[in-house]
Amino acid sequence: LAEPFPAGEGAPEGVWLVSLEKARSSPWDRWLQAVDWDLVVVDEAHRLKNRDGAGFRLVSGLRKAFLLLLTATPVHNHLLELHALVSLLRPGQLGTPRAFRRQCLLDSRTLRDAQAVRRSLAQVLIRTTREQAGLVLAGRRVVVREVPFAAEEEQLYAAIEEWLAQASAELGPGTPLLLATLLREAASSPQACAASLARLAAGKGSALPEGLRRELERLACRAEEVSRRRVGPKVRWLVHRARRLGPGGGQLVAFTQFSATARAACRALRRAGVVCGMVCGSTPEARRRRVLERFGSRLAVLVCTDVASEGHNLQFCSRLVNLDLPWNPMRIEQRIGRLHRLGQTRTVQVVHLMVPGTIEEDVLWLVYEKLGMFREAVGEADEVVASVPGGLPAAIARAVLQGTSPRRRRQLLGELGKRVERRWRRLSRALEQSRRTLDGPSGGPEADPICGSPGSPTEAPGLASCAGPAAG
Repeated sequence: LAEPFPAGEGAPEGVWLVSLEKARSSPWDRWLQAVDWDLVVVDEAHRLKNRDGAGFRLVSGLRKAFLLLLTATPVHNHLLELHALVSLLRPGQLGTPRAFRRQCLLDSRTLRDAQAVRRSLAQVLIRTTREQAGLVLAGRRVVVREVPFAAEEEQLYAAIEEWLAQASAELGPGTPLLLATLLREAASSPQACAASLARLAAGKGSALPEGLRRELERLACRAEEVSRRRVGPKVRWLVHRARRLGPGGGQLVAFTQFSATARAACRALRRAGVVCGMVCGSTPEARRRRVLERFGSRLAVLVCTDVASEGHNLQFCSRLVNLDLPWNPMRIEQRIGRLHRLGQTRTVQVVHLMVPGTIEEDVLWLVYEKLGMFREAVGEADEVVASVPGGLPAAIARAVLQGTSPRRRRQLLGELGKRVERRWRRLSRALEQSRRTLDGPSGGPEADPICGSPGSPTEAPGLASCAGPAAG
């Protein structure tokens, strides 16, 4: 749903998709609660665990014939979270919250009579593991490649870093995010940072003191000169890799956040005789479709921005290169998900390119590594990302902007990484808690006859729930 239903007309017949964030906000919640729904399905249903939250109130107030909740982690911190989800499905199934706490809990994570609770849960819950669902994906291999600057590229990056430190000191905490983005662009390609520096120097953006602006103008000219001679280490690596593949050597997708880097990469690839195509935000939809169709048949390399990370199936390709990494790590997973999906028959080779001594190296090892971004699968990292107050990208930006020197920046990012790691550990404990609560000590619903399973659902009137693919 992009727009709400006209007042008084209700929802046209069909299947309607809306994000929970949008659905629980005003006036969407009122419109959705005014419709008689045949079936409501809530993915990531553990986000409804707070009885006082807007999500819980939304789903509780929906007029629905049936409700399906999907989650791998119905219990995070307290068993009352499980009680809240069950009460959405069938109010009173586990008694009132007060009675459940008094009669069924020894403490926040331990059931007094686990067998009795599971018997009640079996009437509204189906526990399915990934193995039972038969979802088998091809393997994934993720590696990080260090690609060092050439001398003049390194000098340009250092000059930008020095100017940013001066700008942050003079402008204070209101320093625009665009300034911090300059470091990311400088690590991506000279073309990317040259374009932004030119825009800033021309006065498009936040007002700057005269001294900063004069230095910025000199920096913009310097970046433009470097961009005429150099494409940056990442584009050089990509061209070398594509040429090594050779004709008929397979296909490769390269992602970048910056259109200027994508254009520079395509120019360099074509000069090297590599057949390639580009998809970015300014690419018209019709041309975008043609490029993607050609990639499936004739193009060796597809260079694209994150506009191609959603809604496209590229599982016929098994090689992906991240020329740069977004500050939102789930964007990385979206990119990989274009290739690593059902229908992929080969191990997906993922390469993260990183310039040592830059902001990328700090974010990569101090934050992303704590999220397990370089393991075979990311798992539930999206829950960790969502749990960071204000969002992980904003937290990274704050650390960069408040880091008045590279050393201070690394210190702040290191502290953020430790917080992320603690949240990851809490989530791991929540996954294990959910498994123990729902499956018992035997470790699986197939071995516990009192927990419902996909093969033998428990008959019960009213609403039903199915827990989504379990972790482990």
